[in-house]
Parts: sequence; C-alpha cells; structure tokens
Amino acid sequence: MDFSKLMVVFTLVILIAVSSVHCQTNDLISAETGMKVQDLPPNCGKDTQECNESFLDQDCNRYCVQLSYKHGVCILSEGLIGPNPPKYSCCCD
Repeated sequence: MDFSKLMVVFTLVILIAVSSVHCQTNDLISAETGMKVQDLPPNCGKDTQECNESFLDQDCNRYCVQLSYKHGVCILSEGLIGPNPPKYSCCCD
C-alpha cells in the first residue's frame, strides 16, 4: 500500500475510535449521574416557582437543577411600575 493511502486509512481509524469513545463518555455521564446531558430552553414564565422570603436564589437554583437545567436565579417578573408590589419568579436556564 502506498504511504498516502496508509495515512488516509490510519486517519479514518483514529476518527472513528475517537467518535466512539466520545459517545460512550456521554452515555456514562448520563448513567452515573442520572442527569440528562442535553440543553433545555430557558424557562422564565408564569408556570415557574415564585421567589419570596422563604424561596430564595439558592432554592431557585436547586429547583432548576432538579429539573435538569444548569442553574436558576430569581428575577423581577412584574410590578416594577404600577400599583402592584414587585413579583420575583424563579428563572431556569
């Protein structure tokens, strides 16, 4: 076999091996931690948890991590302008 053909075959074998190991690593991470390895769209809406004196940023972060998000934070969702008091919602991303 000529040298250039040998190099092409060698490169393809290495690429396939690396790709195979990478896929197995993601499966192992998912199996060991019980967490899904995927990105979820941000969740900031009326269906999220409301932040108050008893549900703070740390609680919001734990809540979001349990829902398979990276982290969460309390943000002002309404009430900055107008007669209503400010309302904070837990925002997961």
